[in-house]
Amino acid sequence: MDKEEKIKKVLEGMLKQEQQSKKSWSGSINGLIKILKKKRNLDDRLQYAEFMLEILNAMTFSLNGWYQWCNVYQLNRLSKEEYEEFIPKLVEVAIKWLEIDRDLTSKKEKELQKSIESEIQEEQESSKKYVS
Repeated sequence: MDKEEKIKKVLEGMLKQEQQSKKSWSGSINGLIKILKKKRNLDDRLQYAEFMLEILNAMTFSLNGWYQWCNVYQLNRLSKEEYEEFIPKLVEVAIKWLEIDRDLTSKKEKELQKSIESEIQEEQESSKKYVS
């Protein structure tokens, strides 16, 4: 086997490995989608909390995959058309997620602030009783 044949064989092996990893990655993502679409009974807060963790774990799995995949070599393999197709979708999803994050966080921050102010007021009123 000459040098060219060896290089060709190595490249074919790398391509085959990449194709298999894509299939298994896509399969993993499809499995996560199936799990999230599965009908479930959400009757109490604990079930909602557990489901929220499943959702976040699925998102984390996907994002970690993107971080591993997003290197110069891979990103150079995407065409301008592919970027034009998926970037607007990615922006839309990111903005929607950030709005959810902002809205819930803001609500809980306000509740916490009111609770702290209420505790301070109660403490001040309580200390006035003992001073008089």
